[in-house]
Formats: sequence, structure tokens, C-alpha cells
Amino acid sequence: HFVSPRMVLDYTDEGAPLPEKPVLLTFDDGYRSGLTLLPPLLERYGAYAVVAPVGSYCDAASRQADDSSPHGSMRWEDMARIARELPQITLANHSYALHSTRPRLGCGRLPGERRERWQQIFLEDTEKMQRAMEDSCGSAPYIYAYPYGNVPEGADGLLRQQGFSMTFSCYERPCLLRQGDRDGLFSMGRFNRDGRLQSADFLDRWEEKQ
Repeated sequence: HFVSPRMVLDYTDEGAPLPEKPVLLTFDDGYRSGLTLLPPLLERYGAYAVVAPVGSYCDAASRQADDSSPHGSMRWEDMARIARELPQITLANHSYALHSTRPRLGCGRLPGERRERWQQIFLEDTEKMQRAMEDSCGSAPYIYAYPYGNVPEGADGLLRQQGFSMTFSCYERPCLLRQGDRDGLFSMGRFNRDGRLQSADFLDRWEEKQ
């Protein structure tokens, strides 16, 4: 049964009921398909989803002519449209400019990097994306999706201090939720699927990891 992030939070914080075997769909990087292909599917199946754009990708797309390709990145005005018109989609912070493998993997620390320096870079990037989302969409996200699923030590604690309620890793494991305990909402596991993987193969792999 598909659920929204708000339904998960309401269960954790207030004891609101969740359906049996809840599933939360997430889509990283902010591809245009999140605006063109995803909403009709969510409507058809009564589903919800999290879409996590990258700020620098939105910047680049906003400077280019709109070719309506589902494979390109969404522009800031696309983000605003989602926030305004598509309540079944929740937007998340996927970093502003840390979605890369060099010089660091996502928001990870470099070898020998002072913790204070890493923390400054991480928090400044996070806040930059929060401000950009608030400016374009009217509100800042309460979910952070770690670029490449790389969760540096101490990052969850920092994001919690910044007001985030939920973070996503890419560890392939089920999520254990407990009422009154938000710890299970941080570094949440996800079962990853890219476009090269057929549905049957994905479901077989998911069954093996239960």
C-alpha cells in the first residue's frame, strides 16, 4: 500500500494508522519525467512519491530552452508547479551542488579533511538548497536524500538540528518504524532501481532482501 511521507510522520509522531506493508516511492535527481510521466501514474494507482531535485541541475535546466524531454532535469518553475498543483508529490533536498563523485562522493568527507571544514561545506550547501526551494516553491523541504546514498558520520544529527524530519540513504534494507521514535526516519533504507532493471528482476531482488 503506497503511503506519503506525511502519513509516515503522522504514524511516528501521533500514532496515526498505516496500511499493512506500506511502501514509499522516491525518485532522485529531479528528472523532468517527475512532472510529465509520474503524476498520471500516481493518480492511476492512488500512490504518492518523493521527488528529490539537485539545485545545480535545476539551475542548468533553467538556463536552457525547454525541449520537454522527460530525460532532462526539471527547472525551478517545474518545482514550483509541483508544489502548487501536485499534492501527491513531496519535494526533498538532494543537495545544491554536492551530487558528484569528485572531489568527494556526494556530501562525504575527504580523506584527512577536518570535520569542521566538512561540516561547513555540507551545511552551507544544504542551506543554499533550502533557500532556493523556499524561494521557488514557497516552503523548504523536511526530507533530505543523500547524494549517492553516502551518509557521512554525524550528518543525520546535523540535519536533525536543521529541522529535517527524514533522511534517505541507499542501503537496501526495510525500514523499521516505531511510534514515538523518529530515529527510524533517518538514514532510511531504499531498494534501488534504475532504468536498466526490469520490474520482475527488481521484485525478485527485493524479495531476496526481506
